[in-house]
Amino acid sequence: EFNDKSKEIQILLNQRNVNCTYVSIKQNTNKKYIIKLGLDINDNTLRESDKIKSIENLLTKVFKNSITFQRDYKNLEKQEYEQVYSSEDKFILQVGTSKITKNDSKVSGDSNMQIRLEDGKYMLLISDGMGSGEEAKQSSKLVIKMMKNLLSSGFDRKESINLINSTISLSSKEEMYATVDMAILDLYEGNAEFIKNGACATYIKNKKNVNKIELNNLPVGIVEDSEMTTYERNLHDGDIIIMCSDGILESKEEIGDKDWLEGFVKGINTNNVQKIADLILAEAIDNGYGIAKDDMTVIVSKVVSKK
Repeated sequence: EFNDKSKEIQILLNQRNVNCTYVSIKQNTNKKYIIKLGLDINDNTLRESDKIKSIENLLTKVFKNSITFQRDYKNLEKQEYEQVYSSEDKFILQVGTSKITKNDSKVSGDSNMQIRLEDGKYMLLISDGMGSGEEAKQSSKLVIKMMKNLLSSGFDRKESINLINSTISLSSKEEMYATVDMAILDLYEGNAEFIKNGACATYIKNKKNVNKIELNNLPVGIVEDSEMTTYERNLHDGDIIIMCSDGILESKEEIGDKDWLEGFVKGINTNNVQKIADLILAEAIDNGYGIAKDDMTVIVSKVVSKK
């Protein structure tokens, strides 16, 4: 479909003394272009801002669509170098993370990841392993690693959850499970998909309004066919998304206030995502009289519209 454009780009780059060995073009279902360029690994100027800007301008003219640099890869063993460009997102994402290990444990059972996927979307993920300590860490790490590899290989979300669930169920002789709390943000189209398996509620704040996303189902590894529950919504300028492990929410469980976070988030006056994450973690620890009674992880992200 894009053979002519690939040839045109390769010719134009070579005319500008950029040695290009291949051009790969893909257009996602949301119409976003992903362009991969095979370049000379020995040309150190390719990472300079002026050279990248020049390639961005060239691709923008060819596609008649604003194209920006995303990332690059170097494979020293194969002597290969690749740069990836894509249609410019309509939103930018700010992310802050704060976490602490349970007071009497050496290793946190929570794992988390923030990554841009091959299709240009952004994934935020928290997995909370059963209990705490090394065994909990191994199950949550397995979920994180498999989800990253599966989604990067082109598997859809439902297939990935099912495969992870089967792997945990089959590989564990004893009871073992982990939650999945995932947000897939399409910063080009302006929407988000929230996927939960046994995970805590997610809160979305915009100014003084706070919406709660709560999906009830079992963590992966408990039953053979773990049902994936999803929720989709449009993104708006200024949306602040709060995701956390159950150690945060359950820090007030002893006094019967498991849903304290919604009111706390409403009262926060800063828009700085790292400060919000730190404030939530500090409050959760204070709820336990200065002791982290469980592993705690919080990810706070803010969506900002490009002007």
